[in-house]
Amino acid sequence: MYPAHLFASTASDSLLAADRALAAASREQGFVEAYSKSMGPDARKLDGGRPAAIGHDASMAVLSSYGNHLKLDWTPEEAVVAESGELGFTWGHFVQSGVDKAHKTIYRYGKYLDVWRRGEDGVWRWIADIGTGDPAPTAPGSAAASSEFARIPAGAFEMGSDPKDLPSEQEIHGFPGWEQPRHRVAVKAFQLARLAVTRGEFASFVTATGYAAQGCNVWDGFEWSAQPDASWRAPGFSQTDRDPVVCVSSADAEAYIAWYGKQTGRHYRLPSEAEWEYAARAGSTTIQRLGENPPELCSHANGSASEYSAAFPQEPDVNKACSDGYLHTAPVGSLRPNSWGLYDMQGNVWQWTADCRHENYEVAPTDGSAWLSDACDQRVYRGGSWYDGPWLLRATTRHFGKTDGRYNGVGFRLARTAIVSRQANRRPLRGAPSAMRQAPPR
Repeated sequence: MYPAHLFASTASDSLLAADRALAAASREQGFVEAYSKSMGPDARKLDGGRPAAIGHDASMAVLSSYGNHLKLDWTPEEAVVAESGELGFTWGHFVQSGVDKAHKTIYRYGKYLDVWRRGEDGVWRWIADIGTGDPAPTAPGSAAASSEFARIPAGAFEMGSDPKDLPSEQEIHGFPGWEQPRHRVAVKAFQLARLAVTRGEFASFVTATGYAAQGCNVWDGFEWSAQPDASWRAPGFSQTDRDPVVCVSSADAEAYIAWYGKQTGRHYRLPSEAEWEYAARAGSTTIQRLGENPPELCSHANGSASEYSAAFPQEPDVNKACSDGYLHTAPVGSLRPNSWGLYDMQGNVWQWTADCRHENYEVAPTDGSAWLSDACDQRVYRGGSWYDGPWLLRATTRHFGKTDGRYNGVGFRLARTAIVSRQANRRPLRGAPSAMRQAPPR
């Protein structure tokens, strides 16, 4: 074991970038080929904490034995480098998918901890997997799913869209003007829930407080109608407790946030509109964020795809190129996350933000804060929903709803302001799994 003091904070940006590059290569090329190019000559695969293969070729033979059906996607969270600058750890969250004997795709979620070595050429190379661990009740779909947060780094980005960049096909009247003018925004570091608040989580709040949230505007595939008997319990389609809660207003969301904060002793809030778009883009500059390839969209976003088109053939803005597996909402975390580990940032349900309605971005804040007003009877929601097609499933799309309005395609997720450590010069490895167990392929 290395002394703990060796892993005090140093310049670890290059190591974190190396792990992110490996993750991106794994998504594009497959993890076996990606590791082959990034693995050091002294690499080793571990089994139960003991080396099962030593050396590049032997380790690659183990990885290759897993088969093409096994897929691996991971999101690096943090890198810590030894004071010598030659050895470092990365950790983060992973999603592993495979096919069982019934040819059904199964998923495994967890955290990983890897070791890297920097060579004389300055290049970081992967050398070992310490292990993986399942994050107890905070895995996607669990009762406390929305309590797990991703740390969103500080940064600047171009918010909004340029008219020349908007896809002309199926353009929806009114929306383009709401996204302009494009402007540069600097966002402070903050934390955002990986998943939207679920129906089960909202039910716990209602049970504990007796809060009433009745009546909802329901989209039935053909038209909107205000239904006094509809609610988050009965939004017009069936849901499980793992699905995102809908038919909740921004006022309902604020009530839940206040209650949840008292239960946990932490301060939570809705994200600002700028924070939401910055996190949805996850470092990308494209307004689509998930790519302009329609078949790719279904792996990330639950929207109006082939299932929706079959049920409601009159809908013009649909993605017939693929199936996302769901006609209405999907359990949170069912599809792939973005590169910052956030699930369902586009599609599934629109998400309330803290901003009041403004028709465009003229004189909008440039510091990432929420844009408020004295008369705030409408708020902004972002992201698109289960009934929206590719044109609306964009990182820049904005929509508005009454503060007390409830809609069966709108939910919310939690945000919180990042806590700045007083020991900024010594940052130990945080969030590493307390109980690790080996599992392929990490």
